[in-house]
Amino acid sequence: MAAAASPSSTTKSSSLSQRPDGRTHSTLRPLSCSLAVIKRADGSAKFTSGRTSVVAAVYGPIASRIEARMHMSRASVTCVFPRNKQTSGVNDSRSSREMEEFVANSVSTCISLEEYPRTIIEIVIEILTADGGVLSTAVNAAVLALMDADIHLTSLPIATTCLITYIPDAKSELIKLDPTNEEEQWEDASIIVLVTDSVQKDGIIASTVHGCLKTQTYLACIEAASRASAAVIGFIRIAIEQKLNREHATLWAK
Repeated sequence: MAAAASPSSTTKSSSLSQRPDGRTHSTLRPLSCSLAVIKRADGSAKFTSGRTSVVAAVYGPIASRIEARMHMSRASVTCVFPRNKQTSGVNDSRSSREMEEFVANSVSTCISLEEYPRTIIEIVIEILTADGGVLSTAVNAAVLALMDADIHLTSLPIATTCLITYIPDAKSELIKLDPTNEEEQWEDASIIVLVTDSVQKDGIIASTVHGCLKTQTYLACIEAASRASAAVIGFIRIAIEQKLNREHATLWAK
C-alpha cells in the first residue's frame, strides 16, 4: 500500500510548482524597452521585465583621466550601481561591487575593445523598480545602451535568471525562468544568472550562482536560458528596428 503524502507536504509541493503570476515555468515576463532615455549620455536604455525596471547609461569611449585604468591597446569597461532605495532593497546576496563586476565582465567580452584603445567605456546602472531578476535585467539594459551608443559589439550577450526548486513528492528539481521577488525568497531555492552568447550556440559568457546546483541541473539551466535568450534577441531586434525607422522618418521630415 502506497504511503499518502501529508497535507503540509502536498501544499508545499503545489505552491512550488505553481507561479504567483500564473505563468508557465518556461515563460518570461512581459518585456518593454526605450532607447535614448538620457540625453547627456552617449547611449542609454530602459529595460523592463515584468515589474523590474532598470535604466543603463553609457559614457564613452572617453580618454581616461587615471593612467592606471588605461590600456594602451584596448578600451576598459567599468560599471557603477549608484546606491539608492531600490538598490538597497534588492533581494540579492551579491554586493553592489559584485554586480558591477558581473555586468562589466559580461558585456566587455562582446565589445570590440581593440577599436577603442586608451579609453574608458563607463556603464551606469540605475534600478527603478525591483521585483526579481534585477541582475539579468541590468545586463540586458546595458547591452541596449551600448547599442544606442553605437559601440561595436561582436555579439549580443543576453542574461537570463533561472530559479531552481526541489519538488519533494516528485523527488525532482524544477527550473523556472525569470522569477519574481516573491519566488526568489522561497526557502531552499537556488538562483543562477546565465549570460549566453548570441553567436555561439549554447555558449556561456558568464554565470553566477546563489545556492547549490548539480551539474545536470546547471546544464539544464543553460539549455533553458539559451531558448529564452532567442526570444529576448527577437524583442531587441524589433526595438532597434523601430528606433531606426523613427530616426529615418525624422531625417526625411527635416
